Amino acid sequence: MLLDGYLQTRCVELAVHLDDLALSVDAPCRVPDAALTVAVDVLVAAARDRYGDQAALHTLAKRERDEAPHRQAVVGAA
Repeated sequence: MLLDGYLQTRCVELAVHLDDLALSVDAPCRVPDAALTVAVDVLVAAARDRYGDQAALHTLAKRERDEAPHRQAVVGAA
């Protein structure tokens, strides 16, 4: 893995774990904007690779049309 890819994974970890920590202590989540942008880009790319563009589109924009059972895995919806 190249340094760029490694640093992107660290941004995902930072964003996800800060969000989890903030939720667990009932505090606002303050992920740095740059890290949040990288994390969202990485996770959307992973969802596209794993489930395909159509499923990612439906999950992100057309909730009523998302027929896939993986909705929670794609965007963490309840």
